Amino acid sequence: MTRPPTASMPAQRSLRAPVLWGVVFGFIQAAAPLGLWWLDPATVYALSLTLIAAVYIGFAVADGRPTVIAVESAIAAAGGRRSAWSSTGSSQRSWPCSSPSGSISTSRTKTTDRS
Repeated sequence: MTRPPTASMPAQRSLRAPVLWGVVFGFIQAAAPLGLWWLDPATVYALSLTLIAAVYIGFAVADGRPTVIAVESAIAAAGGRRSAWSSTGSSQRSWPCSSPSGSISTSRTKTTDRS
């Protein structure tokens, strides 16, 4: 006969279900660009990051503390801006001083003295 759980005996829960759901949603997120084939994959991943940020804001609201809500909202807003910024252009456009070859380019050209 088993004893009912008491305060001194912590209830043991299996982690199988949360891990399985994490794997399922991980595969869905990885396959999302295939389902939204008309969008650039970077745009699809940026949108999914924004949805993840919304979930974190939901957790903060459920917590109820104003400071937690403010911090999570600020972090989510910064992450949303970063994902929108990164999905609109290539990495070469994000750093104006770099060239496609990876070397630093300068706007000055070498001139010869013609005197």
